Amino acid sequence: LILSASIDLPVSKQVDPLVFDAILSIDALSVSATGEMHGYWNNPFGISEHLKIGPSLALKVEVVLAQFLATGTPSGFGFSGNLQLGDVTAQLEFDVSETATGELLHGRLNALDIGDVVAFVADMGKLNMPQPPSFARFQSIDLYLSPLGATVGSKTYPAGASFSADVILFGVQGNVMASMDTTGFKLSGSIDKFQLGPFSVSGS
Repeated sequence: LILSASIDLPVSKQVDPLVFDAILSIDALSVSATGEMHGYWNNPFGISEHLKIGPSLALKVEVVLAQFLATGTPSGFGFSGNLQLGDVTAQLEFDVSETATGELLHGRLNALDIGDVVAFVADMGKLNMPQPPSFARFQSIDLYLSPLGATVGSKTYPAGASFSADVILFGVQGNVMASMDTTGFKLSGSIDKFQLGPFSVSGS
């Protein structure tokens, strides 16, 4: 048995409603439910006018009936979502189950300055906080781990693991990337040239 529904949910101080799609699947042994939100949710729960969630948000829950009756816990849970704070974007995806099949952890962060963190805290607490010196900026950070691949909502993720980072620290930019999949392992990195006393340092 498969049931599906689509719901438009109006939210305050926003012209466009939030659109939710939900699917419920039931058989003799298990129950699974998935839900997806489409569009941006601006200023969720009144936290900050600079904060919005979207344009997609997905949630998945799987229940094996025999296990649930014995333990009261679901057999699988997954989440995928995007968040934007001013010019900063963040993405988090994870999927967990009793076995490695379908497990996923993926996080991504773009264009985060130390001043963005201070501004967000000040905005939430309605505080007047001075901006700190911009000594650290994360251009991008990406972490991915899925032993056997996974599916969350309508998205499918391949098996593999990777990490990459592009950071500017005290005006010096460096990056590193490592990945492992069915084709093998790769590692690379570089750093801009900079002076350290009488020494000049650079590398790739």
